[in-house]
Amino acid sequence: MQINTDTDRKEVKSHGDYRYPVCISYERIGAYESGSFQWHWHPEIELTLFLKGEMIYQINHDSYHVKAGQALFGNCNTLHTGRVLHPGQSTPDCEYLSITFHPRILYGNDTSILKSRYIDCICGGNTLPSLYLDGSQEWHNQAIGHLLEIHRIACEQPAAPELRTQIELSQFWLLLYTWFQESMKDLQPYSLKNQERLQHILEFIQKHYQEKITLEDIADSVNICRSECCRFFKAQIGETLFHYLLHYRVQQSLPLLAETGLSITEISEQTGFSSPAYFSRIFHKYTGISPAAYRKKTNSRE
Repeated sequence: MQINTDTDRKEVKSHGDYRYPVCISYERIGAYESGSFQWHWHPEIELTLFLKGEMIYQINHDSYHVKAGQALFGNCNTLHTGRVLHPGQSTPDCEYLSITFHPRILYGNDTSILKSRYIDCICGGNTLPSLYLDGSQEWHNQAIGHLLEIHRIACEQPAAPELRTQIELSQFWLLLYTWFQESMKDLQPYSLKNQERLQHILEFIQKHYQEKITLEDIADSVNICRSECCRFFKAQIGETLFHYLLHYRVQQSLPLLAETGLSITEISEQTGFSSPAYFSRIFHKYTGISPAAYRKKTNSRE
């Protein structure tokens, strides 16, 4: 399994519809190929409640080591990804609830005073791309309690589940807004220019990973020098450009191994690796098994 995105890294999955813009889904990081889901964004807010285990979750340039009982707020249009703690190693899975919603579920229509007074200050700016609810503040526990109640509603489906969910989201937002008003003087705005630059780099890699691309090619795509490109990417993503490119190529090879009859050599060529031997070595580094073993494993499930 992997998240589907367009060329701008926007997720193509529907998160509810105009009548009820809410999507609640139960997820496991271990269900994603290579134990990670790729960088993507969407115009909806995402609240993530961690139910079991632990993982690494990144939103824009912030990386969080999250554990069961904690939660994350991810604002509209933020880039995010997640992965297992130790790629290529056997570790306990992390299970979590994803609650994705358009903020209009809270305010109704675009001329609403609820939108202009209580929503736009958080969603319309760039001061709060994400927030880690780790229980270090009392209101965190109250907020997590509302997410747990949404989990219960989704599982048990009592009468009027949509209305109950909206009420819990509104209660969550009241806590978030109250904290934001008290804390916003201390928040540092996130650079929208940095986010756009990062999106351009990720888009360039997505379009050209099959080719023999160089650091200079990537740097030129965003009009900066090679050293600045390396520094910027490492600061934003938490890993080097080279490692990200290799990992992305491995991810693109997974469906080819599972769903086609292409040889290992052909797949290595189609995913930008210089040789089958190098492909196999990097594949094993990120997945813990060889390409042939992965193909055999996925075929045995059918």
